[in-house]
Amino acid sequence: MTGGDRDFLVELIDTFVTDSRAILAAMEQAAAAGTHAELQRPAHTLKGNAMSFGATRLAELSRQLEADARSGSVTDGPRRVREIIDEFAIVETALDAERGAG
Repeated sequence: MTGGDRDFLVELIDTFVTDSRAILAAMEQAAAAGTHAELQRPAHTLKGNAMSFGATRLAELSRQLEADARSGSVTDGPRRVREIIDEFAIVETALDAERGAG
């Protein structure tokens, strides 16, 4: 994806982490407020971004939440967003290790 450009990889990781934190904050706010329709877009965005980094579990959790938000059937939104946040923490740790491996 980066053509072996280490600096570019680090930049991509940094952007992913920063953007994901903002997305997760929006998801938390929407879930806490019970505005499940507002979960669809951030879940969709996080799904795509996670897939770009091979974070398949994070992408799948986001995909499931996106689908439920689209259909209006989100159950236990705050718990599900917390699960996504916990999975993101695992991904972030792995990306921090990759960032430092260079």
